[in-house]
Amino acid sequence: MRRLFSALLVSAFVLGGTMFMSCESGSDSPIGPYLNYQEKVINPNSAKTATDIELFADLSVSKAADFSAVNVTVIPSDAKVKVSCDTDVVSLIESPDEVDDSWVVKFKPKKQGTFKVTAESGSVKKTIEIKVTSKIESIEVTGKTDPIDKGSTVQLKAEKNPSDSPATVTWASSDTNVATVNQSGLVTAVGPGVAVITATATDEETDTYYGADVVAGYFDVTVKGFYLSDTIFFLGGKEEAKNEIVEAKIVGIEGGTVEWTPDESGVYAVTPDPDDDKKVTLSYVPGKKGEGTVKATLTASDGKIYEATAKVLVAEYFMLALGDSIAAGYAPKAMGGKVDDKNLEESDFVAAYKKYMDRRKDQTVDPNYVNEFCYSYLLYKKYKDAGSNMRLNSYAMSGDNTQMLLDKLKDTYCDGTIATKQGEILEAVKDADCITLCIGANDILLKVFGTDLITRDASWFEKAFKDELPKFKERYDQIIETLTANGQHVYAMSIFSPYKHFTSTPDHYIPAAQFNGSMKFWINKIVKINEYAEPVIKDINKYIKEKAESMPTKMTYVEVADIFDNMDNAEHKTYLNPVPEKLDFAKIIYGFGKEIPIWFDPHPRKAGAQKIADAFKSAMEG
Repeated sequence: MRRLFSALLVSAFVLGGTMFMSCESGSDSPIGPYLNYQEKVINPNSAKTATDIELFADLSVSKAADFSAVNVTVIPSDAKVKVSCDTDVVSLIESPDEVDDSWVVKFKPKKQGTFKVTAESGSVKKTIEIKVTSKIESIEVTGKTDPIDKGSTVQLKAEKNPSDSPATVTWASSDTNVATVNQSGLVTAVGPGVAVITATATDEETDTYYGADVVAGYFDVTVKGFYLSDTIFFLGGKEEAKNEIVEAKIVGIEGGTVEWTPDESGVYAVTPDPDDDKKVTLSYVPGKKGEGTVKATLTASDGKIYEATAKVLVAEYFMLALGDSIAAGYAPKAMGGKVDDKNLEESDFVAAYKKYMDRRKDQTVDPNYVNEFCYSYLLYKKYKDAGSNMRLNSYAMSGDNTQMLLDKLKDTYCDGTIATKQGEILEAVKDADCITLCIGANDILLKVFGTDLITRDASWFEKAFKDELPKFKERYDQIIETLTANGQHVYAMSIFSPYKHFTSTPDHYIPAAQFNGSMKFWINKIVKINEYAEPVIKDINKYIKEKAESMPTKMTYVEVADIFDNMDNAEHKTYLNPVPEKLDFAKIIYGFGKEIPIWFDPHPRKAGAQKIADAFKSAMEG
């Protein structure tokens, strides 16, 4: 009995010594809870203790990750903190790094499981629990890389990382006319070309706030034969390519000569490369849209003939202009036929406007002619010059207000010049890709023109505009709803007051006697228009802007008012007609009863129309 007791005592002593040494050395032995204790120290030479510690980390990491980390925030930042974990699920690696007022303690995942990281300093102790999973990190696709014959197969393999990831793999081919793939990764060659085979792994083993992890691997399968560099080529539109280069590809065939067949669709042109018979350039034909086929024929060295074809889709971007006289490109006129002042009359501008207004009356004029000096045409020209395949039409009409445009859209009203067919404008709206809109100024200005402005007081104007604004908003809403009903995008500009620099007092260009005499009526008329109309113009622009911001996928606000409002007098007379450098009263008086003097005309000149076009282009590309 004594011998047995002695033997047990010696055994216990030896075992105890072994356990003690394992704990000290950090052995990987699975025996005991502290055998894998690991420790990193922040600020090891500091004598300070922390008053607070915060830990942050991804609570779920993949064992395939190169490393992950726990962020440790210490208050104060120079306190000594011991960071430890007591498991072999991970290994703490490297010394803590200080980054942006916190410390990064890195660890290397080793196997699946859960571990805790503890940070402690004095009496302050914080712990975070992290799970190591087999979440998917990457996927690699391997298989035969040599070109294969039509009808043959090749087996691909998807290697997940980590290999024991439970993620499910699905297979897909970028071009089933070249190669198909089943859900076991078996690829079958269907026709000549290159198909990208994709293996996508979806792993649901993750935290809900991250969502499922998805990774993909790719493999190119080349099938021997004769084919083109793509199966579909796109041309035209507002931002599509003007030209596309098509290249004939020869795989596994002793090639000879390549010939290209001219397309019969007429929607694009083919230009051979003078230095390479395997290449041609496709170009759209302006104003054309539709579908064609590009075809190449290879005569191999053994006499065999191979054919390769691809579709060519030509898009056309249709921009429609709607609105009032500014959108129509109204040309301000000088006064009377006997007045010869070329500084005031831009004759080509006047002629273009007349041609636009008479386009349905004069059979020699294109019935779809758009005034070449209006802002919509200048905008269109910028895109055309940049290579876009764009078409423009305009149904803007001088004098139109929101009610008149709404009537046209409801097909209850047609004018006798720019549109005569019933339903024509609404049909154009449905066909448009985008619509430029300038409407609303006449809702206000028509309230004051033709009114005895000199005897009206502020309260009359205030009531007139106050009553008009809600009606404008209601009509404007109906217009936008109609214009965007079929997926069109509306670019709507703000309206502006052209009379910013008019004053109701004489200046050095207008003698006081003349100002208070023959010119008093007109000066007061213009001043009052600006004085009373400007506040409601601001309300209208605010409403248009808010409307656009509430429906950004259908409508964009185009800021034009600020462009003219912020000009000084010198700039203002360059882009608009009011506020001339010199007033010739003889000509003004001569012009009464024939034309409104050009100095009072609110419409932009050529340079002003270009300013508006630039604003629209910025909005369309914004």
